[in-house]
Amino acid sequence: MEISSIKIIGSEGFQLNNSYFSMGDNFKGLAIFFPGAGYTCDMPALYYPRKVLLSKGYDVLTLEYSFQKEGKMFGRETMKSVLIDGENAVKSAINEKPYENFILVGKSLGSRVLSHLLVSYPQLSNSKAIYLTPVYSEDFNRITGKVEQETLMVIGTEDQFYVPELIEELKKEKDFKLVVLDKADHGLEVQGDCLKSIDLQKTICKEIDDFI
Repeated sequence: MEISSIKIIGSEGFQLNNSYFSMGDNFKGLAIFFPGAGYTCDMPALYYPRKVLLSKGYDVLTLEYSFQKEGKMFGRETMKSVLIDGENAVKSAINEKPYENFILVGKSLGSRVLSHLLVSYPQLSNSKAIYLTPVYSEDFNRITGKVEQETLMVIGTEDQFYVPELIEELKKEKDFKLVVLDKADHGLEVQGDCLKSIDLQKTICKEIDDFI
């Protein structure tokens, strides 16, 4: 496996920080990771899923958004910039190799990016989507309900975005596998319980392994 970076020009016109994990010529597909506003791709809930996908033979691309590289805080006015970053990452990545299979992984803010990309790019029709701590809301449900690709969603009962009523509303529009983790927070950890938090990562990895 070779680790490098690819050229991705972000919404603000500069190169985005990214890591491209290449399996060489023996690849199964491409997985692209979209992080949260304050949650990088090297933190547990994204780091271990990356290891799972690499073990399955997928090339992996992880990235930062423009506002993160600039050291800014995320705000509602930043959303358009984030979506453009996601679009440009996909455009760059799909030209690296003749990929046919894709897996998109998004955490929190990244879940908004996933839905936007999956309904906007026909090139991603043969994809699977993994939503970690999705930001359930009426706006999120409106676009995610249009996602046709096979989908896994993982969220904890102590996550502020865990709203059973909104989840049930989304189920009326879209079929997806839902994994609800007891006592897990927005970081997919159990506050004050390190061992339980580690067990949760094992559970998430197993669910992803079964899903892909």
